Amino acid sequence: MARPKKTAYISDSDLSSWFKLGNYAGLAIANRQKWAQLILDRANLRLLAKDPENLGSVRTLFEKLEKDPLCELGFTYQWKSGHRLDTGSVRSLTVSRMVWLLDEVAAQQELVGDVLEMFEAIHTVSLEPGMEPQDPNIAIDELLLPHENSFSGSFAHLAVDLRATDQQIKSDLRKWLASWRKHADAKVMGGDYTTKMSRWHQSRVLPYFDLRLYADIRGQQISREKFAQLLGFADHPSPKDLLDQLSKTAGRIISFHTFHALHGRPT
Repeated sequence: MARPKKTAYISDSDLSSWFKLGNYAGLAIANRQKWAQLILDRANLRLLAKDPENLGSVRTLFEKLEKDPLCELGFTYQWKSGHRLDTGSVRSLTVSRMVWLLDEVAAQQELVGDVLEMFEAIHTVSLEPGMEPQDPNIAIDELLLPHENSFSGSFAHLAVDLRATDQQIKSDLRKWLASWRKHADAKVMGGDYTTKMSRWHQSRVLPYFDLRLYADIRGQQISREKFAQLLGFADHPSPKDLLDQLSKTAGRIISFHTFHALHGRPT
């Protein structure tokens, strides 16, 4: 692949005018609630930035992060109350949740109209260019997997035969769960978040994400050498390995899934 033209790279002066690694030092003492808000803000910014019509608003919001990357942008999340028999990891498919799911599917597939028309349209649209029309038996969660949203990959919706024995249900659920987690590339988000947050801070996840988002909303790039310099990796024996790891993990960490996990609540 040809190397991008020099003009495609953001100038050093533009980057140095706002990016200071020291401005992220407060992450060392940030609690779960703070991390959750910072992650929610950035997950929403990334989602908004995918629509060119939103770029003006995204740039305005990002200017606040340029001045103070640990400020809160004001994004909120409306938790659903759910059914009275819900547990932490198992929840009923309520009417409000079903409507919310359908709204997400319609928005991602760019569908309009009533529910019946929407389902008819779902049968004929494709997940990606060049794919065959969709199977009407496709899981609704599969329609959401290719897109970033608060449902994608973090929850699944099942029908359980209550007439089956407990043993059969448990056996089937174990098989299904293993297959679906692999299919959805869903990571278990448990564990000690005090340790995880410390690791996120030390690995520069948030500043790396901000630099990537800054480049994306400008339609330009930042060289790997500049990334290494700005993130303080230049003197590391292998800055390439650190950047490769960030490239693989930053998007997964700065996500709605992590936001929900930090709150200890499912979507």
